[in-house]
Amino acid sequence: MGFVLHLAGKKLLHTGDILNTAQLAPYDLQDDHLDVAFFEVVWLMEKAYPRNGIAAIVNILGAEWIVPMHPSPYRFGSEELMATL
Repeated sequence: MGFVLHLAGKKLLHTGDILNTAQLAPYDLQDDHLDVAFFEVVWLMEKAYPRNGIAAIVNILGAEWIVPMHPSPYRFGSEELMATL
């Protein structure tokens, strides 16, 4: 489940607990002209999920800003995490 929020003239998408970018495709979110999309950090990592990754997410969402959610310092070192984004 995800949410599109309208706040102070901006459109924000919180993707919730989606499993992959294919779940977003049917909603034609590019047409919504999103300003900000909050996305689970693991799906932004090209190395771990090459069919998802930041390029696929930008293509599907068309958001001006993508904000990673739920980074785990125990699962990813800060250098590794920043190198993948």
